[in-house]
Amino acid sequence: MKNKFMVIVCSFLLTFSLNAFAQEDSSAKVAQILGNTIHVTDLEIDLSFLKGYKRSYPGLSEDDVLDKMRADKLTSIIWKRIIQKLPDEHNLEPTAEEVESFTEAMHRFSSESSTETLTSEMKEASFRANRDVVKTYKISKYLYETYGGTVIFQQGNPHEPVGAYRKLLEEYKAQGNFKIYNPKYEKAFWAYYLRKHPMVIPEDKVDFSKPWWEKAQVE
Repeated sequence: MKNKFMVIVCSFLLTFSLNAFAQEDSSAKVAQILGNTIHVTDLEIDLSFLKGYKRSYPGLSEDDVLDKMRADKLTSIIWKRIIQKLPDEHNLEPTAEEVESFTEAMHRFSSESSTETLTSEMKEASFRANRDVVKTYKISKYLYETYGGTVIFQQGNPHEPVGAYRKLLEEYKAQGNFKIYNPKYEKAFWAYYLRKHPMVIPEDKVDFSKPWWEKAQVE
């Protein structure tokens, strides 16, 4: 009975939090990036991820977890727009040869290197994923060579130029090309770029002379 009561209470609180968010002006501006306006309705979240978030942030209240999910979605929207812009402006789209280089490297690193059993849909999905990795590397290389700054190791990007990310965002903001209107989301967004990071790569070890997967083959 106690557990049932707690489920009812949690469900009520979740519904109350979602309703409060829904009652915000749906046309209210949350942010703008490179001429694109982000509204409250753009931050609607997929509740199937709620349990995972709560496990990752056990010290946060239900409302704070929901805010964290919306803030993460805002970050994703902002960077999606930037990543759409940079390759077009600076010739950073991956070539077929670059994608093939990464694909071959992954096959050598994997015990399951054969693609003969993959369907055409699976091969296409794999190609898109590999292309995105190469694009991330090329954008990272361009930003570091342009802005410098701190570089950190991340599993998804072994040379993440977080310092260059910050300088790019500050430049956009100064130019009027980027602004977060909601103070709560603005604070959450900038926290990642302003804090101290673990896994910092020493400056003399930062090397974008060739892709990290090609260097790994040599090493």
